[in-house]
Amino acid sequence: MSSDKVEIVLGAESKWMDNKFFEEQLQIYYKNNKVHVINFSKESATGKCENFSSDIYRVNVSFSGSSEKRSSSGSEDRDISHISLIVKQAASDEWSLSAYEKFDFFNKEVEFYTDVAPKINQKLSDLGESELFAELIGVCKSKSIMILEDLAAKGYRVLPAKEGFNFEETKAILKRIAIFHAACAVLQEENPDIFANFKYGHLSREIDTFKDYYALTLDVVIETISGFGPDFAVYVEKLRRLRGEILERARKTYDFNPDHFNTLNHDDVWSTNFMIKTSDGSPEKPFENIKLIDFQFAFCASPTIDLYYFLNSSVSHTCRPDRFDELVKFYYAQLIYFLKKMNYKKQIPTWPQFQAQYHERRIFGFTMGCLIQPFMTNSKVEMSVEDSVKDNANSLKGRRAIFKSDNACKTLRKLIPYYDQLGTFD
Repeated sequence: MSSDKVEIVLGAESKWMDNKFFEEQLQIYYKNNKVHVINFSKESATGKCENFSSDIYRVNVSFSGSSEKRSSSGSEDRDISHISLIVKQAASDEWSLSAYEKFDFFNKEVEFYTDVAPKINQKLSDLGESELFAELIGVCKSKSIMILEDLAAKGYRVLPAKEGFNFEETKAILKRIAIFHAACAVLQEENPDIFANFKYGHLSREIDTFKDYYALTLDVVIETISGFGPDFAVYVEKLRRLRGEILERARKTYDFNPDHFNTLNHDDVWSTNFMIKTSDGSPEKPFENIKLIDFQFAFCASPTIDLYYFLNSSVSHTCRPDRFDELVKFYYAQLIYFLKKMNYKKQIPTWPQFQAQYHERRIFGFTMGCLIQPFMTNSKVEMSVEDSVKDNANSLKGRRAIFKSDNACKTLRKLIPYYDQLGTFD
């Protein structure tokens, strides 16, 4: 893949979205210059404040012209065909351009879908496992646009984030995460430079976008649990001492340690980034299939980062944290199984070694579960990412409202004692 960087233009709008644009993209995709777009309809694919790095649209296109491929609806009608697309354009407002410059979102995700995803899908196909990703339909670098198949047209959907996944659902997703991690580790073994451009995650030291969020949010957490009664007084004092070092300790979990098992992390691996096809099967097989989406934050480090991210953001209160140990063991078993199935030749961590690497990053579990998850699953307070990192009265009001909710308080009551028992705050 070319290493040329795409310069995002301020003020870019969806005025480019016309018949000609989609006609050109579909002609390339179908390798047929007879494709002619008749019309299309579009709608926003995300709600307000749900996505902060891209403008995302769902576009349904009607077109004519013979092709060797079926439309996403499965139609073989040679006269009129229909295809449903997801169109992502890099956010172009001034704050986003400044805040996310080092992440290089657009180029990173295009490289993933162009160079990495097909290789992973091939390895999965060789094992008889279903593909993990949506198909890339087209890319327009001049407009910072990427077009993907719309998985919703094939029966996939995002499940509600607030409730969280139950035990069997969590295991089904952890299996897919383990396959992803194993395949990426094997790809890196085959080509050590394959992830050279996947440098930075949310908490990487080179990234300042979220640096103020942690201490500001910890202040509100301390304020909230101060009202929980005398049993929480000990945690109030420990978290006050933690405030001055929370960012450094959290960043340390993202540091690359060559002595650990490392692979590509998704780094945004929570419920809204799984497209799931549900089934009417037994509880032991709750989903027909699961696909991962949104690879803008992907970077290389210990996969325990993704593990903490998912368990603390997306698992139901019935499992979080009571069944964390079982779930981590399940993930580890799946990771080892697929590494061996893919003939990984480097050293595979033993269970004690993996446990130690996981335990070393427990502060990230706390930050994910207690500082970030309530913000992510909040559905009542409209608060943008830009506002969440600001130190002003309006942002403070928003944070207080989020952490005052019953769901947030329930999370804090369960997770703070749990992470304290692990020695996280010592």
